[in-house]
Amino acid sequence: MSNVKLLTGLICAIVLTGCASEPPKVRETVSGKPEGVFRNTSVEDARYAIINQCANKGLSVEESTGNQVVCSKEMEGSQAIATQVVLGNSYSTTPQVKARFVFAKKGTDTRVICYAWYETVMALGQVKTMEASSNTDFNGLMSFLSNAGAE
Repeated sequence: MSNVKLLTGLICAIVLTGCASEPPKVRETVSGKPEGVFRNTSVEDARYAIINQCANKGLSVEESTGNQVVCSKEMEGSQAIATQVVLGNSYSTTPQVKARFVFAKKGTDTRVICYAWYETVMALGQVKTMEASSNTDFNGLMSFLSNAGAE
């Protein structure tokens, strides 16, 4: 069996296994993205709560401005290998998972919407990304927001 056929079979097995075992979304949201509401909380306090949660989970805070925070973490193990096979090649950087948290004031509450993606940089500097849109990703980010204090 050639290496190409073996690699193709491996990718199909990973993709099909991931799809078959995916749990349903914990709940639907208005935006379709993971989101939560910090009750009676300013944007600044909600931003600090997200930054703190990123630190608790071992993520690096790449950017923090008035209405958004971007956190990232280098992927490890089989998930990093599978993502690198899908996004890059043997010359690309180790993939990272990144999340942008956007804050919107709504009365006395602050709504937070999360946009997440996987990213790698190819040998000549081309950045390749893929949205983190599986139910597992969605549920994990909803749990992240809940642990930060959002409803």
